Amino acid sequence: MEDTSKKFKQQGKFKVVEGSILTPENSGLKLIVNFINMKGTVDDEIYKTFDKKWQKIKQDVKGLYSTKTGEYKLGTLSKETTAVQSDVWVAHLLVKNEGVVNDEALGVALKKLATFALAEKATVHVSSLLMKQSNKMLELLKTHLLENGVSVAVYNEQQ
Repeated sequence: MEDTSKKFKQQGKFKVVEGSILTPENSGLKLIVNFINMKGTVDDEIYKTFDKKWQKIKQDVKGLYSTKTGEYKLGTLSKETTAVQSDVWVAHLLVKNEGVVNDEALGVALKKLATFALAEKATVHVSSLLMKQSNKMLELLKTHLLENGVSVAVYNEQQ
């Protein structure tokens, strides 16, 4: 019997936006991707961007680290998102160790993010600042999000 699961699955849409992740496009719920690390530090370039509008993100990430549980391991999508607006949430992916993105953990976390985004009927938004941190980011976005029907917007941040 023929496998029809992929035959009828709609692909997500991909677009590059010239602008800031702080003003995500699209209607409906928007999930902004944030990478967090094993040490709980918040000194990446992305936090400088977030701090221009949403200081709450840095506080929440520090809180996640200080109250870490057995689920605080590479490849985790935090159960707690940061709602910065009613229709804009920040999803925290624990994918960095020693300041370097672990691509295997990123793939695992993006797979979990795809399930969450589909359940919430959300689009996913990624800053170019995060895209630069992993050579496989685009490939992983395609494999785990776009091919599973989640639309993705990448913002070309002007620093």
